[in-house]
Amino acid sequence: MSWKREGKKEEPVFTEIDVFIVEEVQQSASTFDPFVISSKIYASKGIAPSMEDVTKRFFYLVNTYGSFEKLYEVTLKKKAQGVQQSVEIPQVTIKSEVKQNLLAETLLECVNQISSSPLSDVFREPVEANIYMSFNNHHEGPYMTRVFRPMDLSTIRNHIQGGKIASWKSLLYSLTRISTNCVFFNSPDSEFPKRAMEFFDLCYATVSTYAK
Repeated sequence: MSWKREGKKEEPVFTEIDVFIVEEVQQSASTFDPFVISSKIYASKGIAPSMEDVTKRFFYLVNTYGSFEKLYEVTLKKKAQGVQQSVEIPQVTIKSEVKQNLLAETLLECVNQISSSPLSDVFREPVEANIYMSFNNHHEGPYMTRVFRPMDLSTIRNHIQGGKIASWKSLLYSLTRISTNCVFFNSPDSEFPKRAMEFFDLCYATVSTYAK
């Protein structure tokens, strides 16, 4: 699953900070958190980039190569060949910023389409942290002691707008987490695991359509 590349794009000049950013995302299961990355760059290299600069640069690199998987592959090759040392993050062009915004808009459209389905009704907002699962006199919970990485559609929207979700892969990863959390927390004999799988099928089909 990847974006189509339009025409030949000029390859960016990789710096050691670019490598640092990409490797941090890879180590975080393709989850992009500009605050964490900015903090780690400062701790490791003594450079204090803004979250906005980190986000713009990451989006630019992903858009240049069409997917995070390809970007990571290229990054490893560039690292092996040797990259430029840098005391700042290379600035991206206005054209790149427009593409970043278009991608974020498309990701949001995809999430809105998923959210409009009746299958999404219980997944649109966060689950209450103190809620208990109760089925056939069996009780589990509270939720916060069973599910340590909660996720819902409203949180996904916020992550897209904040730059934490910056690719189709990371979007699908977060959507999948909604389903797996539901299956993990609820009784296998209840209706919720089935609904979670139906929701996952909906998400996969919708993301596949939008990511073409």
